Amino acid sequence: MMYKEIGHVIKPHGLKGEVVVLVEAFAADRVQSLSTIFLDLGGSKVPFLLQRVSPLRPGQFKLRLTGVETQEEAERLRKLPVYCLRDDIPDEEDTDLTGFILFNRGVEVGKVLAVIDNSLQVLLEIKTETGESYVPLTSDWILGVDAEAKKLDMDLPEGLLDI
Repeated sequence: MMYKEIGHVIKPHGLKGEVVVLVEAFAADRVQSLSTIFLDLGGSKVPFLLQRVSPLRPGQFKLRLTGVETQEEAERLRKLPVYCLRDDIPDEEDTDLTGFILFNRGVEVGKVLAVIDNSLQVLLEIKTETGESYVPLTSDWILGVDAEAKKLDMDLPEGLLDI
C-alpha cells in the first residue's frame, strides 16, 4: 500500500476553504514538512497540495489546500480520512508491545494488556498484582526492549504506578 492514514478532517476553518485536521501522534511532528496530502473521495485517493500548514493545538493543524476556496467546499471534506504517501512518513520499527512484561528499573511491574494510541500520546495498559494501571510510553523512560523475551524495561517516575 502506498498511502498511510495520518488523521481526518474535523471541520472547516473560516470562510476561505481552510480545514482543521486531527493528526495521529506518529505523524504530528512531520505534518508541516508535507507538500501533498490525499483525501479519499469516492473511493479514490485525490491529491491536494498544501499551501499552508498551521498548528492550532497538540495534534490539530489548520490546512490550506489548493483547489479548496470556500467554506462550502471545505465542509464537503468534513470527517474524511487524510493520507500521505507511505514514504513521506515511513514506519518506525514497530514492535507490538501487547503481551510484553513491563519492568521498572529491572523490577517486574506487570503485563502489557494493550497499547492505546489516543493521538496525543501512547499509553500502555498494564495488568499488575493490584489491578490495572496506565503508563505513558515515552522514549525518554525506556531503558531497554527485548522483543524475543517480550520484556520492556523502563525508568518510571516515582509514584506513577500509585495513581
